[in-house]
Amino acid sequence: MLAEIIENSKLKIIDHNIHRLTKLDFHNRVLNCYSVSYMKTGCSLLRIFGEEYHAMEGDALIIPPHIVHDHVKEDSNDACFMWWNFTYKIHGIIDFMRVLDLPVLFRIRERERFEQSVFKYRESSLQMNKLSDYILQEARAFEMAAILLEMVLDQSSHKTLADVHNDVFVSMLASIMRNADKNNLMGILAEEYSMHPNYIRNRFRKLYGVTPTQFQRQLRLKKAQEMLLGDIRCNVSEVAIKLGYENIADFSRFFKSCSGVSPLEYRKAHTINITEGI
Repeated sequence: MLAEIIENSKLKIIDHNIHRLTKLDFHNRVLNCYSVSYMKTGCSLLRIFGEEYHAMEGDALIIPPHIVHDHVKEDSNDACFMWWNFTYKIHGIIDFMRVLDLPVLFRIRERERFEQSVFKYRESSLQMNKLSDYILQEARAFEMAAILLEMVLDQSSHKTLADVHNDVFVSMLASIMRNADKNNLMGILAEEYSMHPNYIRNRFRKLYGVTPTQFQRQLRLKKAQEMLLGDIRCNVSEVAIKLGYENIADFSRFFKSCSGVSPLEYRKAHTINITEGI
């Protein structure tokens, strides 16, 4: 179940660096992605969610997106920050980090191992000359993220990997991915999990930012786009049927309402762009 979700999630490192600073003074900052800030040396203070988190040497902070916060140094001593900004999304739709529900502040227990993973990623990002370099960089990014997540999930004071795996709404998330082509999704989920549809809808939206039906629609749109471009011999009617639509008109209305163009217009525009790029 969790493996299925991870397989359909994409990690994107947006920016990264290592800085030695005597001053840090971010106030009312809002990021559009996650940020990890690891204190190799020194200390810093993060104010977020109405709380103060004092990060000491060997601590890491995870700052979520779209949340106002302050990140400052309270002294003028030298501090070394190892940081990177990233997104990690399931099918490009749902924030994978919401599934894990990680703490803001935690201790890195195997510091040398973690720091080496960061150094290896940075080294790989400076050597981008061949196809193998890009593949290696992606592998290094996953290694760095995996070590970070392993260390925080192994801390007994917070949610463990077993907790994530056994979470009913994580299971529900995987179920929607498997049943994206099914009609009456809310009825299927209500029966499978013995919960009222309204409770499922409200709880799922609170956890993941979208309702089950909204997630299903976005999955269907993504699959439709992939199918329209993946095999031009497959006509629109066949695509509609594979996605659970018995009526091609209903599928066309759905597709246009989500993308702004009809399925045929989408295929034509993107096929032309692909051909011109060759």
